Amino acid sequence: MGVNGRAFGRGDSGTKQAAPEEVAARTRGARLSNGYAPVRKLAATDQVDAFDCGQAALNQFLQRYALVNQKANSAQTYVCCHDDVVVEPSDV
Repeated sequence: MGVNGRAFGRGDSGTKQAAPEEVAARTRGARLSNGYAPVRKLAATDQVDAFDCGQAALNQFLQRYALVNQKANSAQTYVCCHDDVVVEPSDV
């Protein structure tokens, strides 16, 4: 059981939420008019190594801790990708 008696992985409606990897796979083909995928939760398949927003602490969080924290349900990270590569907002 999760917080407030709710099972992890379930939304307020009680329906099971898709794992970020499933959402990534579904949205991989979906592109905005500029070629970017819609914003979604970070997935294990996302490439974050080249991400650089100009702030070392944020780069390090995304590259080392974001996915770990998300799997532990202590944080959620939403990203925009271009071909599974996480991009910085100014790139979009």
